[in-house]
Amino acid sequence: MTLNLETITDVTYEQDLAVRTRQWDKTAFERTFRHEIGVTQDNVRIHYVVGGEGPLVVLLHGFPQHWREWRFIMASLAEERYTVVAPDIRGFGWSDKPFGSFDVGTVAEDVRGLTKQFSDRDVRLVGHDLGSGVAYAWAAAHPDDISRLVLIEGLPAGLEPRSAAIPMLRGKPMWHLAFGSTPDIPEILLADRERVLMEFLFRQGAYDQTTFSEEEIEAYVETFASLGGVRRPRPYPVDASERCAQQATGRAAPHNARACRWR
Repeated sequence: MTLNLETITDVTYEQDLAVRTRQWDKTAFERTFRHEIGVTQDNVRIHYVVGGEGPLVVLLHGFPQHWREWRFIMASLAEERYTVVAPDIRGFGWSDKPFGSFDVGTVAEDVRGLTKQFSDRDVRLVGHDLGSGVAYAWAAAHPDDISRLVLIEGLPAGLEPRSAAIPMLRGKPMWHLAFGSTPDIPEILLADRERVLMEFLFRQGAYDQTTFSEEEIEAYVETFASLGGVRRPRPYPVDASERCAQQATGRAAPHNARACRWR
């Protein structure tokens, strides 16, 4: 059978549109979910949202978002009788933003330690964008923890093909990655202008430029503009590549990995 990727994209887009144009009922959401703070071994406070009962699903957000990106799917998963945990990984959202300690292995251990109180086995782990690297690092280092691994819009550093071979990157300059990885300059240039970058990323980086509402963008600007918000996990690209290369030595990708599909 031949798959028409354009048809699949159109169908997926229509499904997504139906969800994201739905009014979010915050009051109903907070009847099921609660906000909590966990503390890592190095005393970094990690904010997370948790709710539901059943097997554990952990949702890891991308850049420049935080837990909120999952709010619609969280409610659906809870209805399907899962325990759902959506953390703000260190440096993002309402979690602490320490100066260093942002390598992908450290961040993966943050999340692993945080979620052990709910389950230390049979975890369904979902990572989006930057969160996919964190998810893969966890699964590669502790494969017995993970029963399902889903990576969305992101490939583990060190395992990706050349950018020209990735359809989603063709014709899209990735200047913001280098910009964000430059010490001190983003903080200076973006002071009181954080929304300019957020709007550019959310508008120009989206298939549909109306995907993110003004309210949605403002929710992410609020934490990005907070103290330490621009100084995000800057070392991620280098440290992730080194660590994943080490993990991949003599080891295949986790056998239970799935690409963009819920199982």
